[in-house]
Amino acid sequence: DATQQQIDQEYSGAVLELPIDLIEQIAPGETVTRQTEVLFSVPGHHVIAASIEQDSLEIDNSRWCAIEIKPSQDILVIDGEIEQTNAFFLENVVNPNPQLTTGLRIEKQDTSFLRDVAPQRLAEFDVIALLDVPRMDMQAIGKLEDFVREGGGIFFVAGRNTNVQYANESLYRAGEGLLPAEFKEVVEIEESLGGGELQVIATEHPVLGPLLLLDSSPFGALRIRKMIDMGKNLDPSVEIVATGPGKRPLVVDRPMGKGRVVTMLTGFSSDWSNWVQDPTFVVLTLRAMGYLGNARKPPTSQPVGAKIEMVVTGDTVLPEAEIIVPGRSDGIRVRLPREVQRDEEEDFSKLSLAIDLNGADRNLTDSILRPGVFETWMTTAQGAKIVRSYAHNVPAAEGDLETVAHSELEQKLDGIELDIQNASTLSQISGNLQEMAQSNFLMLLLVLLLLGEQALAYSASYHAPSVGARS
Repeated sequence: DATQQQIDQEYSGAVLELPIDLIEQIAPGETVTRQTEVLFSVPGHHVIAASIEQDSLEIDNSRWCAIEIKPSQDILVIDGEIEQTNAFFLENVVNPNPQLTTGLRIEKQDTSFLRDVAPQRLAEFDVIALLDVPRMDMQAIGKLEDFVREGGGIFFVAGRNTNVQYANESLYRAGEGLLPAEFKEVVEIEESLGGGELQVIATEHPVLGPLLLLDSSPFGALRIRKMIDMGKNLDPSVEIVATGPGKRPLVVDRPMGKGRVVTMLTGFSSDWSNWVQDPTFVVLTLRAMGYLGNARKPPTSQPVGAKIEMVVTGDTVLPEAEIIVPGRSDGIRVRLPREVQRDEEEDFSKLSLAIDLNGADRNLTDSILRPGVFETWMTTAQGAKIVRSYAHNVPAAEGDLETVAHSELEQKLDGIELDIQNASTLSQISGNLQEMAQSNFLMLLLVLLLLGEQALAYSASYHAPSVGARS
């Protein structure tokens, strides 16, 4: 992380040299993998650079990645209970006491927050927990669906406030919504079914899979009293995290766009289950939050030429900003002043830089198309610097120097008239041109010799003096 610009280096901030990992040889077309451990002592934006010795193709010998280490994983909690009892149980797991840090941070809001919040503000959260929420308007549901499609995670918990008909019409919507399947009915589990038998069985899913390594099941004391039945014929993309009484799906995981939705079909209240009092609830909560938040992480690098965009919400920033782009071979990077775009209605500021191949500034286009580390710098009204790093790398395919076959070239350039000449043809043409040049030279030399001969004969021959006219 950095507070001062350093344009004479590849990136701003303190540099830490890592041990060299020796790769003796990489054969053509071969892939060699090495793993190394990097520990970050402070949160913020960090850059990792790796390089190999120079070879004939220098441009792909270096790689960069930009990583954001957040102080915590942010969870938005929407509780359907007026007394916020569901959020209380979740918060007790996430923040049991000030001395124990789980790396999770909770922000509690009501359903009106989802209706009014800007998408940029919602994107700051890693996971949204919907705890037995009775109803939401379609505007809020649309924002939640966009949030998941862009990589966010949703932890949906059913309960006594869940309306089956509403959930099917608004949250399932024939497979287009958040829910993994249609809710059929609320099933009451008779106590006799729980007499000594396991009601809950975990699968090898990442959330509860580690519990399978124990010698005995930890779910022996867990009792499910009510749950929502959605049948057993689920879409193949839906994974079962745990089954409940009657081997019905109890916790399921469904992908949606770039993100995921984990649905728990029983509630936190005592008339639905005693899960919040069971030790496995801690495992379920912490691992579900971590699992759902993983997809939210932005890519660590992008291909050369990708658009640079930085969005800041909440803070008031000055209109002047800068973007630092990789420099030429001298190593000095280039500062580009840019104007911050402010959206007062949505309360966010945006700084962007896109490639304009038709632009007049050729040097600027060349800078944007270079691989390396790009930096965006904003300044808050209080004078604090907000810095983001972006890594742009040459695509790996650029390092493939294998000759393209004529058939493949014609296929990729379909519709374009091609005249393909191989090396032997060009060599023959070159040889013919060279022979023609030599022949022309000899012909010119012969002409010059003939003219010289005529001049010499003329100068050596007898010429009668001319008779002048007499007056």
